[in-house]
Amino acid sequence: MKRRTTALLLALCILALLSLESNAQQPKDATMTVAAWNVKGRPEIDDTRAKQIALGIAYLDAEVIALTEVNPHSMVTNIVAHLKDFGCVYEYAMPTQEQSELGIAILYKEHVQKVSDAEFIEAAKVGPGDPRIPVTMELKVGEFDFRIVAVHLKSSKSHVATRSLQCEAIADFVAEKVSQADSEKDVLVVGDYNMIPRPRGDRDDSDNFRKLNKHGQFNFISKEYMYLRGSHIQSGGYGNILDGFAISAGRTEEYLDGSLRIFPLQKTMRLNLRDFSEDVADHLPLVARFDIIAEDDD
Repeated sequence: MKRRTTALLLALCILALLSLESNAQQPKDATMTVAAWNVKGRPEIDDTRAKQIALGIAYLDAEVIALTEVNPHSMVTNIVAHLKDFGCVYEYAMPTQEQSELGIAILYKEHVQKVSDAEFIEAAKVGPGDPRIPVTMELKVGEFDFRIVAVHLKSSKSHVATRSLQCEAIADFVAEKVSQADSEKDVLVVGDYNMIPRPRGDRDDSDNFRKLNKHGQFNFISKEYMYLRGSHIQSGGYGNILDGFAISAGRTEEYLDGSLRIFPLQKTMRLNLRDFSEDVADHLPLVARFDIIAEDDD
C-alpha cells in the first residue's frame, strides 16, 4: 500500500512538471498592433488587388486595422475572404454610407472583443462632394480597451477650411464621449489625415491640427516623430506623410513609446514603390504597438 502511494505521488509530480514545462513553452502576447492603411479606392479595387491588399494585411499581422478608401464597399468581404485563405481570421465593421464612394472599414482579429457597434461621427459630414464621414467603435484586446476613430479627411490644400470643420467635429465628439461617466478615456484617431505635420512650401495645415486638438486631448505621435518621412507614394517615390496617428494625451499609457512607424510593406512584398503603388496601394501603413497585459488606466 505504501509503495503504491509513493508511486502515485511520483507520477503526479512528473505530470505537474510536464504541465509547467508545457505552459512555459506557450508564447504569451504582451502587446498588440493597431494599423491604419489607405488602400487606394480609385481606380476601384478589383479582386486581384483585393488579394494583394489581404496579403499585405496578413504581413502586417495587426490585431486592429483601419482601412480607408474601400471602393466599392463590397470589396471588404473579398479582402476578408482572402485573409481567411491565408489563415488570418478577421471580422470587420463598415457602416453603410451610400453617399460616400470611398468607404472606411475597421478590421479586427477574431479574439478582439467588440465593446460597441461601429457608428459614424455625423457632425463631421461637412463640405461638398464625398463626405468621408469618420467611423468609430470601442474594442478591447487583453486588458486594453479603447475607442478607435478611423478617418479619411478631405484632401489637398484647397480643403484646409473644410478639414478644420471636420477636425473640430471629431474633437467635440470625442470630448463629449470621454466626459460621460464610466466612459472610455483611451482614444486613437488614425487614418488618412490628408494633413502635412509641418508647413511646407505654400501648404500649411496647422489650423487643421489645432482644431482636431481644440480640447487638448490628443498627442499626435505621428506629427512628433515622423514629420520628415513619407507615407504617401507619389510619382514612384516617397511623398508627404499624409497619414496620422493620435492617442489620448496623458491617458494612453499603454502605447509603447517609439513603436509607431511607417511599415515598409513594399519591401516585405518585394516590390518597388512604383509597382506597389500600382498593384497594391499608394499609401504605406502606419503601425503602433500597445501594452495589453498592464492594468487598464480607466
